[in-house]
Amino acid sequence: MRVILILKINSTRKLRVSGIIGFFMIKKLFYFMLPFMLISCGSTDLSTKVFTINDTMMAPIVEEVFDEMQEAISLDWTARKQKPAILVHYCYDERFGKQTVTVISHWIQQELVTDFVNSRKYKIIDSENIERLRNEKKFQQAGFVDDKVMVDEGRELGGNYLVTSKISKYNNFESKITNIATSELIYTSSKPIRKEK
Repeated sequence: MRVILILKINSTRKLRVSGIIGFFMIKKLFYFMLPFMLISCGSTDLSTKVFTINDTMMAPIVEEVFDEMQEAISLDWTARKQKPAILVHYCYDERFGKQTVTVISHWIQQELVTDFVNSRKYKIIDSENIERLRNEKKFQQAGFVDDKVMVDEGRELGGNYLVTSKISKYNNFESKITNIATSELIYTSSKPIRKEK
């Protein structure tokens, strides 16, 4: 229930309520609503409060999750002669709204990409630059580049696994791996982010 009051300041700088509801009605309404306001304030979930998350807090969590992800992929991957192609999607920070990328969520995505690349066990698809890469291919195909160094059209690598992650509004680091061919969820994790003391 939302009550909007229009308050005006008259020439003597006194606060005056205008509209249909008089001062005494507002006072009665306030006393009537006070218990409900106190009850709703008392039931506030403290775990939804936003606190600053930094890379020092996240590094051990990201490392633990990466190790778990490697194990899940190795158990699911059947074409052992080839490296699986991994698409690491944006990491969102839902404490600030759906599909919001913050400095720390971008850092998490980059850490996961770096870990996958440095392991040398996977082919990594650069999800951040797909559009730029496609534009460069179009530029080359338009005849602005020598035919000897031009990239062939339609030679993009398809992903085998999609890695998604987010910081939830409850201050958990949640991550998933989906097998793109089967849409099967092969890994899911939710790790609490502890506030630094």
